[in-house]
Amino acid sequence: MTDHRSDIYSLGILGYELLSGRPPFSGNTPQQVLAAQVTETATPISKHRGNIPPTLGTVIMKCLEKKPADRYQRAEEVREQLEIVGTPTGGVTPHSTVPIQAVRANGFDRKRAGVIGAAAAIVLLLALVAGKYLGRPGAQYEMTDAAQVTNESGAAITPALSPDGKMLAYAGGNPSTPEIFVRQVSGGQTIRIGQGIDPGWSPDASKIIYVNGEGIVEMPALGGTPRLLAKHASGNFLASPAYSHDGKRIAYATRQEIVVANADGSGARKILKAFDPHTLSWSPDDSRIAFVSGNVWFIYGQSQFGNLSPSTIWITKADGSESGPVTDSTHLNLSPRWSPEGDGIFFVSGMRGGRDLYFQRTDGLLPRDEAQRLTTGLSIHGLSVATDGAIAYSVLNTRVGIWSIPIPQSGTVSVRNARQITSGSERIESLRITSDGQWIVFDSDRSGNSDIYKIKIDGTGLEQLTTDLADDFRPRISSDDRQISFHTWRGGSRDVYTMNIDGTDQKVLAGGPRHEWSDTWSRDGKLIAFLSDRDDTKSQTVFLIPTAGGPVRRIGKGGGVVWSPDSKSIVYGSLVGGLVLHDLETGQEKILSSIEGGRIAAGDIAEWTKDGRHIYFRGDNATLDIMRIAPDGSGLTTLVKFDDPNHQSYRPDFGSDGKNFYFTIGKHEADIWRVRITRK
Repeated sequence: MTDHRSDIYSLGILGYELLSGRPPFSGNTPQQVLAAQVTETATPISKHRGNIPPTLGTVIMKCLEKKPADRYQRAEEVREQLEIVGTPTGGVTPHSTVPIQAVRANGFDRKRAGVIGAAAAIVLLLALVAGKYLGRPGAQYEMTDAAQVTNESGAAITPALSPDGKMLAYAGGNPSTPEIFVRQVSGGQTIRIGQGIDPGWSPDASKIIYVNGEGIVEMPALGGTPRLLAKHASGNFLASPAYSHDGKRIAYATRQEIVVANADGSGARKILKAFDPHTLSWSPDDSRIAFVSGNVWFIYGQSQFGNLSPSTIWITKADGSESGPVTDSTHLNLSPRWSPEGDGIFFVSGMRGGRDLYFQRTDGLLPRDEAQRLTTGLSIHGLSVATDGAIAYSVLNTRVGIWSIPIPQSGTVSVRNARQITSGSERIESLRITSDGQWIVFDSDRSGNSDIYKIKIDGTGLEQLTTDLADDFRPRISSDDRQISFHTWRGGSRDVYTMNIDGTDQKVLAGGPRHEWSDTWSRDGKLIAFLSDRDDTKSQTVFLIPTAGGPVRRIGKGGGVVWSPDSKSIVYGSLVGGLVLHDLETGQEKILSSIEGGRIAAGDIAEWTKDGRHIYFRGDNATLDIMRIAPDGSGLTTLVKFDDPNHQSYRPDFGSDGKNFYFTIGKHEADIWRVRITRK
């Protein structure tokens, strides 16, 4: 029965949206939102906005309790708690806040009318309290004198301005095989340094440090003999080197740690464990290091360059003793660079659509005030800040289309014979074809963040299936074409969801504090394969889970699962043996094909044909040719050769309807711009 406590619940919804910028419950239809209110628990508001006081977050979440008895029982209780939060002394009622005496009117319940009247005062007080924590940041910037610095074919990325802002180092060319270049910002000859990515300058601008195939190297700024400072190890790629401002130390990232060493690479010491760290930046006084956690593929991905997965910016003390997040974990947050004064960081984020430049004031290791948005719609890939108030940023434009080509009955065909189905300024990371061959289901960022869509195979009839503010990826279709699985960042890490083919009934299948990636359905519809790092944060493991829920079954390290026609066996890309056939009844495995390096990328095995004769997969990360092999390991054949530089494969993921292959072709173009920033 509805009573005055439903008004307190409504107040909680209002406060949640006012403070976090999003409703506590979401869905594709009003019915789904209502169902979520009944069955789901709202994500703690602190997950969306970390700088609100814990007391205020507790007030909002208590108002949203499912059981009326667990909420505040009187509006006055809510007001009292908000007054505590909104008062600097913690206990004195502000002079501008006056309790409202309810006036009884004919036909109204006196108690309910009193709550409504008090709620009006509470809403005003809530707005004032929210304004305190959502107000404009004290340090406001404006940008002037924008000028394009590079204008070359390919992608000019990872810009690095020299400390005085006069020189620019960057990586250019093909993102899969980039090279380091150095030039004056004002113009003149560009100097090629050599193969590498992610350069940075020494404090005196005499040297640059960057990553190449050997590890982290240092070289004279205008060319010379490189000196190896730290070497890549097997399964442990080094990334994002940065000099301290005093020139005595360098910091760099491994797959799971941040390392600080002497400037010559000696005395390396692991200071902090972190998930997928990269893009390190020392504060001006060298007391703190800002870095990105997650989605190193966005920079270093080669075939996954420009990956759209979310990431979080953190700040750690230089000795690793304390650290804290500065941004949320549900959007793409990148490239933190300290302001010259050291009172905050400039960074790139997709939190409000696109990838734009923001400034976030900081207080020690934590954010202070709301981040200031400085640009709109630029699609920035990375940035650099000089001490003279200049910012260089690379603008990345990616055009990806879905293409198809008939499966050759014999011999090898060139990708030049492929037919284009879609085209646009969007990123498509994964696709699959319905069993009836009528629809392509794919993820795309065409709406700002990544959502799941479907389109007819002739390129018409586009339908958007998910609309959540968090990114959704990697759709996989059940064999009866009734359901789709995908993974999403709605809970702050990757979780596997399922939904109906029309986008309704979205629910969690596999989740937790670690990451779960979506993979394929068994032919009989009883099991779903998914990938997770719950066993080992450095790699993915294949698991099987019943579609009705229940205990999971561990298979082995790897990914990209396809099922036999009878659902009794699977083939997956093993990290230790290339293509592996796994018998689900006996647990025995057989290596079908060893790929150079002993692995293939997860998601690049498309189909085990219905007649059981062939398995289709992508060859390797260099060419991504489409290949065929028999279940007994015989008949290894290249079917589609990606031999045209104008038709480069965008991602290894692909699909098949038994007659045609479907895949993405795309191209990255990026140029570097420079602007000047001044405080208002």
